[in-house]
Amino acid sequence: MTSCNVHRGSPLRLCAVFVLSSAILFACVGFADASLNSYILHDHPDAVTTSGLRLDNFSGGGIFTFEFDGASKSNVSSWQQMRLDFNTATGSVRIHGHMYGGRVVGNGYDPNKVGTFFLDYTYNYGVYEISERLMVYDDLSNAQNMGVVSAASTVNDWMQGSPRDFYDKTNLTRLSFEFNNDTYRLANHLDDAPTWAGGQSLGELGDDLFVGRGWQTYGSTYSRGQNEFLFSAMRMQVPEPSTVVIWSVFGLGCTALSLRRRRK
Repeated sequence: MTSCNVHRGSPLRLCAVFVLSSAILFACVGFADASLNSYILHDHPDAVTTSGLRLDNFSGGGIFTFEFDGASKSNVSSWQQMRLDFNTATGSVRIHGHMYGGRVVGNGYDPNKVGTFFLDYTYNYGVYEISERLMVYDDLSNAQNMGVVSAASTVNDWMQGSPRDFYDKTNLTRLSFEFNNDTYRLANHLDDAPTWAGGQSLGELGDDLFVGRGWQTYGSTYSRGQNEFLFSAMRMQVPEPSTVVIWSVFGLGCTALSLRRRRK
């Protein structure tokens, strides 16, 4: 019986390498969903406390704020940073991730009402996009724009009725949410350099800096107090498909060259 050996540099082996590299290439390109524009969310320095969400009377009376950059204070090991995903295919906006906060007392929180929460909020109705500016107009005739706050640790045993739903609230023009790179309420903070800004000041971030604001209520009737999103954001840097292609082709070339040298 005659055996058939495939040499390291044979066309068959090179073909196998090509197929493998092509599979990796298409997986990488497919991973970056072209229909999803994503942004990392951070606290806004002009909120009542440096935070991203305020929900008054959240559990009993008082002002309740929640920090989007509260990972260092949280006891949750798998902290998921808040992010905003705008799906251009469905026209929906989703805000989700962990936040830390509770009832505000002085410059801190009530030690009996503080902890880590998970927020999942989606705007499905009335979403409009102009360039990278997102606006939501809602007539409150539906409950398609809503979110859920749920306890993420046992620290939150004090929270009654977890998880808790809340809904968007419109102003006189029916605007309930806006996301724009207009430095809204940042005029006095443009020289600030938060750690997440990568050594730059807020003013130096330019078009990469966004601000989100939106008004909320509990249930079908308006709740008392002030309930709103107010957060800053930065665009997520996703590799362009062309960049992935270039590096994949480069890797394929290096692999082929290595195999040819081994053959010699």
